[in-house]
Amino acid sequence: MLQILICTHNAGICNIPHILLPECEGVGYVVSMQYSEPKYLDLIPEVLKSRNDITLCTLAGKGLSANRNNAILHATADLCVIADDDVRYTLRDLQRIEAEHQAHPDADIILFQALDPQGNLLKNYPQHPFDYHHQPKGYFTSSIEITFKREHIKSTPFDLRFGLGSGKIGAGEEEVWLNALHRKAGCTIKYLPIPIVQTTETPQGGANFATRPEMQRAKGAVLYYIHGWSAWLRCLKTCWCTARKVKEAHFFTLLCNTAKGILYIIKTGR
Repeated sequence: MLQILICTHNAGICNIPHILLPECEGVGYVVSMQYSEPKYLDLIPEVLKSRNDITLCTLAGKGLSANRNNAILHATADLCVIADDDVRYTLRDLQRIEAEHQAHPDADIILFQALDPQGNLLKNYPQHPFDYHHQPKGYFTSSIEITFKREHIKSTPFDLRFGLGSGKIGAGEEEVWLNALHRKAGCTIKYLPIPIVQTTETPQGGANFATRPEMQRAKGAVLYYIHGWSAWLRCLKTCWCTARKVKEAHFFTLLCNTAKGILYIIKTGR
């Protein structure tokens, strides 16, 4: 069985019915609804309560990583797909995910591609398969591209210090999670150049590194978590190159904010 693990927040719960496919044997959903006030629970669509293929779980508070962990906690399927409340699947997409996991039984996690609202590739993806430890320079993963065997990852939760709503480090939760799964849990991770999902909104992500302090802090934090002390040199290079290319970016501001991210991880532990 395959389950789609959908995380949403407050009024985003109203988007979930648009994601659901007609009930199909072997396909299920876990909807983790995070809410800031109990009033948002009144917005839960009836279809989420009536369908047997949907597990609905609610979580008070904020923090995308906590929401992801809650969805994984309530999952029961052998194979899971990470999703947000702005994505769309076809039955063919889900069948392809299952087929590729069957074709690569050694892979605990398979990373795929996503499409933008116009049906084009969401970003500039590598066009050849690779293993995680051979990933090309500049590659990064979006959460909706991640599929995994549940039994192999459940002992390694998302790091609550990272991700939207976490406070200090508002991004990078996918990179940190995958690195922990590979480095600490010994999971085998593969990338395949195959689209499996379409998003209805184009994420901003790291494209705003030049102008958003929270993204700059996240960059430093993620680089230190993954690479250790060499993150200082990596940040120095990134900040210098960004300042030369982007008029609004200032080298010392970039460097200061990335350093704050590094120091936060040094203080709280790698």
